[in-house]
Amino acid sequence: MVRLYSWLVSRVNTTTAPEVQTAPPSGETDRSAAILAAASKVIARDGARSMSLDEVAREAGVSKSLVLYYFRSRRQLLAKAYVFADARGLQRVQAEVGRLPTAAERLKAILTLYFEDDPEINEEWILWSELTAGAKFEPGLRATAQESFAQFSHWVEKLVSDARDEGSVDVTIDPHEAALELMALIDGLGGFVTCGLISREQARATLSRTLDSKLQWVPSPAPGASAGHEDAHILAPVARTLLLDLSKSIQRLGELTVSSDEESAVKQASEIAERLSRSVARAMSTRQGSNSDARS
Repeated sequence: MVRLYSWLVSRVNTTTAPEVQTAPPSGETDRSAAILAAASKVIARDGARSMSLDEVAREAGVSKSLVLYYFRSRRQLLAKAYVFADARGLQRVQAEVGRLPTAAERLKAILTLYFEDDPEINEEWILWSELTAGAKFEPGLRATAQESFAQFSHWVEKLVSDARDEGSVDVTIDPHEAALELMALIDGLGGFVTCGLISREQARATLSRTLDSKLQWVPSPAPGASAGHEDAHILAPVARTLLLDLSKSIQRLGELTVSSDEESAVKQASEIAERLSRSVARAMSTRQGSNSDARS
């Protein structure tokens, strides 16, 4: 997911994405960049274990000695190839969904892009699979994988948090837990698609169902919606924020209980808060149906 992650971030073009190097590291020449590009292609085609300096040299159209001039060992070349692929992907692809108005829409769009029918996507999944497999035994690759994972998880968590704060997803969602669940889902579906176990269409459908269930999207008002609908859209984030604060307060009270009566009272308050949250979600779902009718 190292290079794939950057490829997708470049298409979202959102300020919530982590900073990723967009040019070859200082000191790299066009020749070394060509060698790194060739190494990435060989890894995706033959696998990291089969990557040899001779094969990379043939792919790049240079001598093996020149490869060793820029990269001291196969291990160093392998690690730098993954890092280089990140930067190259970010440079190459233009933003496509940066104009989406909410963090929830940007999140859904970026995750769905993982399953586009694009040759580059296939290559990126193979690279990520090879990186994570090699990271178990290669300390250098492990550091690269850990850095990529940390950046990606932070970015997804930030998008979920922003979506929650703006009221476009369920206010009770824990961004950290949601991010881990979404990353696990994407990684699993991507592996299935890469191995030919399921189709991209099946992956996209599963992703869509899970996102709808997990995040409970709150739609934006339809163009031309009535003032009442617009007011409801404005008030939705407020209601959700209040419910979140209420849930946190009830949780704190639960930590302070000293008797069974107090525990019972806190439990009842928690159930009331949960019912209120479901009521708001149902109201937003009803409004989504009204907005869909208005659009049609």
